[in-house]
Amino acid sequence: MPVREAETKAKVFSKALAGTLAQLISQFPKQYWPFFPSYMTRPFRIRAIVASNGIAIRYVRPAAKLRVVASAVRGRLEGSIFPLASASNMFLLENAHEVSIAHMRLANQAFADSHDLKEGTNLVCPSDFGVAEVRGNVESSFEDVQFAWRIGRRDSVIYEYFLLIFSPPATDLIDSRLGSRLAESRFEGFLSWIIFDSSNPKSFQLDYARFLLFASKMLEKQFANLIQRGDVEEAELQEFLCDHRTILASMLGYQLAQCKVRLSPADIADFVLTFGSPPLKSLAVEIEPSHYEVITSAGKQSSRLKGAIDQARRYVRAIGEQRDAIGKSEIAGLVVIGRSTSMDSTRREQLMQLNKLLSSERIMVITFDELLDNLQSRRIELERIERDLSAGC
Repeated sequence: MPVREAETKAKVFSKALAGTLAQLISQFPKQYWPFFPSYMTRPFRIRAIVASNGIAIRYVRPAAKLRVVASAVRGRLEGSIFPLASASNMFLLENAHEVSIAHMRLANQAFADSHDLKEGTNLVCPSDFGVAEVRGNVESSFEDVQFAWRIGRRDSVIYEYFLLIFSPPATDLIDSRLGSRLAESRFEGFLSWIIFDSSNPKSFQLDYARFLLFASKMLEKQFANLIQRGDVEEAELQEFLCDHRTILASMLGYQLAQCKVRLSPADIADFVLTFGSPPLKSLAVEIEPSHYEVITSAGKQSSRLKGAIDQARRYVRAIGEQRDAIGKSEIAGLVVIGRSTSMDSTRREQLMQLNKLLSSERIMVITFDELLDNLQSRRIELERIERDLSAGC
């Protein structure tokens, strides 16, 4: 890709990312801003690196205003974004979408052998991941990460505020829409890290609990308002859940949620949730509008529900045919449709009976109220944590 075209793409992408983050974070009182990574709350100087095998967008340092500069480098990307000098360097990226590493210190074996490393340092060695190499179809990110190496006799530590790596054909995705979507995903991902470090003062833990509680209440209200609308479209619900993937992943017990996954030439699942790497279990999800009927007045499946269940069956079969990729993963299907609050006790009982019949096919049907209930449970738990910490301060 020509440098000028890459610079234009990087500017549009970075401005959309920064603008969307500013809009999202403006909803929080300023006393909570220090909990966010600095690239979320401040303008940055950004460098877009164009190489023969891809593009890297590096958030170099805070600046007075957002500035994006592109430059071409000879050869491959790795030598510019990582100090590639020997076989002791790290990892292989290929066909990697929505892959990210955050808040870690990564060190290779040569560096580890010559240093006393802090607890929590991850050793990434050739035996685990191979020499540092960026291959095809990569969209990966590193957030608030330190890379540490010993190269020859010299120690190198690089701190990355935020680093994005793209290789063809994923380079075609770099635009304003991706910038906005990534901002929403990063914002939601950050708010889902409910971690209380016992080494921190109680006052810090209390401030953090209040910060997360504020976020939890905001998300719960947004989701409740969305599913309440009688005109909400399927695409709106899918987009909201894609931007706030923790809603599905946390309730259903999965770690990773991917949106719009092509399982076969004819089937694109709304979501595929996985647990473990390689996956120990996988779940294909079909989303239908929240105002659609689930069980009819005659006690039968609605036509929309029948179609959704058929799609879930196809998804399960399609994933099962990918045994080389998923190994021995336990595979299931899920349909999310309608509201249980609009169903009487008889219809709720009929839905329970339907789920018993579908269990032999590893398929389940839930309503949007079950997702909302999980958000409410998270908020209640944070309220309890806040009370307990308040009592101890």
